Amino acid sequence: MRLSPGQNAKIDHINELVNRVQQLNDNSAMDSLLKLFHPLILKLCNTWARYFDDESHNLKPMDQLITDAQYWMWYYTKYKYIVNGPATYNNFIRKHLTQRIRFMFEQELKYRKNIIIPDPDKNDISGSNRETFDDVIYNYSSMVVHDSIDDKLIEKEMEDYIKSVANNIISLVNNRQLFNSRELDIFNECIYNSKTHTDMARELGISRTRVSQMISKIKAKIRTNISIEEDDVL
Repeated sequence: MRLSPGQNAKIDHINELVNRVQQLNDNSAMDSLLKLFHPLILKLCNTWARYFDDESHNLKPMDQLITDAQYWMWYYTKYKYIVNGPATYNNFIRKHLTQRIRFMFEQELKYRKNIIIPDPDKNDISGSNRETFDDVIYNYSSMVVHDSIDDKLIEKEMEDYIKSVANNIISLVNNRQLFNSRELDIFNECIYNSKTHTDMARELGISRTRVSQMISKIKAKIRTNISIEEDDVL
């Protein structure tokens, strides 16, 4: 049985943070949620790494896995979770991140071994209104070989639309008013060329954590500006 507002201070605090993310686009509230649920993210990432025999993180580098999981937590918080709905935020996020992190590993295996794995969100009726931009960002945020995407997985109109949004993202990233030379280099090397955060850090003489932070910053800039640009391709 769900607790009513006022019966649990921790749940009320989490729901207040979620409200601020959904209604006010409050980045500080999202940062607070990410800090609260960071242990859960780490636990799920490590659990699925062990499941797929990837404890050395050769299949999915840990920093990329955590960065992608954080993005998906933001997406599910912003667009999917219903405050005071049928599920608590804790259970909702745990369920969806579990499915998503598992799918990240399955996607890597799919493109390496040509195994078709269904996206848990695309097959979920409740996710039928998910943003196309969400799909594009996921594909650009991991080591996926885009040219090998099986056309049977998506309809022709959606494929054309995704290509349009992808081109729009590329235009945004090459906008020197939004991104400096270092950010552009990191985006191209880590996302286009699949260079690991560790190798990029070694090349630039900075920490791997700093590279991951810059990747997150780049994605945040894209998310902020795509809502304006995306109207051009609707």
